[in-house]
Amino acid sequence: MAKRPSWYGWALRVPDSGYDERGLGFARQLAENARARKAGAPRPIPPKLTIAQLARDWGLSQTTVRRELQRAREDRFGLIGDRAIQYQLSQPKRKSLAAWDTCAHCDVPFQPTRRGHRFHGDACRVAFHRAKQ
Repeated sequence: MAKRPSWYGWALRVPDSGYDERGLGFARQLAENARARKAGAPRPIPPKLTIAQLARDWGLSQTTVRRELQRAREDRFGLIGDRAIQYQLSQPKRKSLAAWDTCAHCDVPFQPTRRGHRFHGDACRVAFHRAKQ
């Protein structure tokens, strides 16, 4: 069974991080080329960009380019596969429970113990709802 080609579409959907930009740049070039080839525009279809061509253009070895691509991918997603990255990017951003919220009544910052907590104590919750009446 033939190996599936790597997917670099993640590079078009992640923000710049300020470090390891060369690997991200390589991934973006490969992803943009794949996107242009898939769309079929502009005619004629551009030739497929390969890691060998990137290495030749930048004056690097293919191993160095692969290493830079792998480092950029691992910095953003860890050691997971293409399908897992696609799944993570398709999911909406969830609010972390470790984040601090502010109380809806008195604007005091607090750390919620579960989703949906809006108040830092029962007194604030009662006062908030009594004030609405």
